[in-house]
Amino acid sequence: MLTFALHQLGDRVALQSFRSMGRANVEVTPLKRFDEAADASVLSRLAALTPGAYTRLGAAIRHGTAVLERDAGTGQRLLVVISDGFAYDHGYEGRYAEADGRRALTEA
Repeated sequence: MLTFALHQLGDRVALQSFRSMGRANVEVTPLKRFDEAADASVLSRLAALTPGAYTRLGAAIRHGTAVLERDAGTGQRLLVVISDGFAYDHGYEGRYAEADGRRALTEA
């Protein structure tokens, strides 16, 4: 709903989902790109999402930051990450995962 509300206000908005299965397999799925309308096709892609895999949070934050820098087309940028709050993946857990998430936010 946030994506659609911001789009209606005229803001450039993108929406992506992410999940991971190890360091070499972080999957980011674009649901709405900056240059797309917020329409039924976006809702369809959103409805087709299925939960699964893990949360390599640092990688998702870094990817989102790169997309913002490359495609946002504006100097004012906002990155919103919605997660289960549990950064965990194969070999990515506890203090290491928490530190990586903090570092990614600092880099952003």
